[in-house]
Amino acid sequence: MQIQWREFLVSEIRRKLRETHNIFESDQDKYVMSRLKNIIQRFELILNNFMREFSDLSIKDWVNFIKSFTVPKLDKNELWDLSKEALLSVKLEILKPTVNKDDKKKKRTTKPKKEDAEDGEPQEEEEDDTLKRIRYKPNLKECEDFMLNCLEQMRGTTNDFLCLEKDLVTFLNLRDKSSFELSPDFPWLQEARSQIQAMFKENQVGPQALLDQYKKYEYILNVDKKKLKKELFEMTITEENLSTKASFAELAA
Repeated sequence: MQIQWREFLVSEIRRKLRETHNIFESDQDKYVMSRLKNIIQRFELILNNFMREFSDLSIKDWVNFIKSFTVPKLDKNELWDLSKEALLSVKLEILKPTVNKDDKKKKRTTKPKKEDAEDGEPQEEEEDDTLKRIRYKPNLKECEDFMLNCLEQMRGTTNDFLCLEKDLVTFLNLRDKSSFELSPDFPWLQEARSQIQAMFKENQVGPQALLDQYKKYEYILNVDKKKLKKELFEMTITEENLSTKASFAELAA
């Protein structure tokens, strides 16, 4: 649709300019000094202003869309229509081991946890690939990345819309350039990222707490059933075993 709309716009402008101007000019100096340059420059300014407003509105709409799934803080004079549907749906899953226990050269997925990290924050705790683990699918980091990547898609789409000048005066072999270029550190994008990250950090507390509750009993998934059965039913009864056996009162408690 973008290509068809652009082709139509270029063809209509060329059709009008052809009647009074030399759109087949091949001399760069003559073109720069001509009235044709001024006319095309006006079209570029109009298009630049349109893309600027469109990009600004798109970024704000995306942030407000995510905000509509969060609860407004009335004590901070926040008020908006709260969505009745969930923005994202995640589920708990059991992640199977990715490395064989017998593999002596097993690899770790993350680095060991260090309190004295360079950034002053503890690194993610090491996870053993030989054990079953409980996690969200998709995990919370993937959900956050999804919301942030939508901003990158907007930036890429905006930068892909090129100036019309090259297609209007084709004989000059001008280079392609964006009509309105959005850099990764553009203030609009920086502000939108910070707002999205703040909203996500605030609203992931509940899901993370639920995951932590399940992880308390994660060790049960990795119990060796054969070994446990042998220890319970095939162990030889001795005086030492009887002395360490818990009483009924202790078991009831």
